[in-house]
Amino acid sequence: MKISKHAWKPPTLALAAALAALAAVAPAASATVTADMSIGAELLDQPANQPWSVNLLLGVKLTDSTGNENLPVTERILLEFPKARINSQHFPQCKATDGEFTAKGETACSKASQIGAGVAHVRGISLPFVADLWLFNGKGTNDNREIVIFARERSLEVPVTLRGRLRKINRGAFGFEFDLTIPPAAIQLLSDQFVAIESFDVKVGKRIRKGGKLISYIDAPRKCIGDGWPFSFRNELRGGAVVTDRKRISCVIKAQ
Repeated sequence: MKISKHAWKPPTLALAAALAALAAVAPAASATVTADMSIGAELLDQPANQPWSVNLLLGVKLTDSTGNENLPVTERILLEFPKARINSQHFPQCKATDGEFTAKGETACSKASQIGAGVAHVRGISLPFVADLWLFNGKGTNDNREIVIFARERSLEVPVTLRGRLRKINRGAFGFEFDLTIPPAAIQLLSDQFVAIESFDVKVGKRIRKGGKLISYIDAPRKCIGDGWPFSFRNELRGGAVVTDRKRISCVIKAQ
């Protein structure tokens, strides 16, 4: 995934005027929305008698049967993961405020605290936009860790900072959940126009050397039974609709 390298500049007041000129008619009500989750893993290391070090590859695509220009706004995303081992306590924490991200962009937190990157495709005022994503290891503990997502739209350079929680759970085959509530103010373009998520793809994972040892942000579960490790996705949309999907990662993980 290619992340743009140009210098960060805060958005100007011209953005509001540009969006006002583009906005014409509010999108029609959506009919049926479906979700398709893609999931995978990259093997970083396979030490004997120890958990495997991996990067997680996650993608979701939403489709509206009446056309994606009519996609409703996402209000909450909930992802469930298998019983892996998260080593977030060994990685630096990102403590930047939303204001600092708006002013400095992705450099508001150190690269050492960045644990992932990706790309999102969104819709606003019925038009498509593309945003680059940076994921950071936030404050908290291994049982309840803040994950900070900084997004910047490529053409208009609109910044958005979102904060989700990665929590340890014991729910059947699932051992962790990521819960992200999206505040309306974070995705509001005009008084009655909001951004709708069309798709996103992220790679999450990192390795650091500490005390002479390589430590991975994610270690795969020691056991894999049946068809593989399970993952679930739940997207709560404005108006009350909910779309879900479930996938598995094969027990055979390929090296990079």
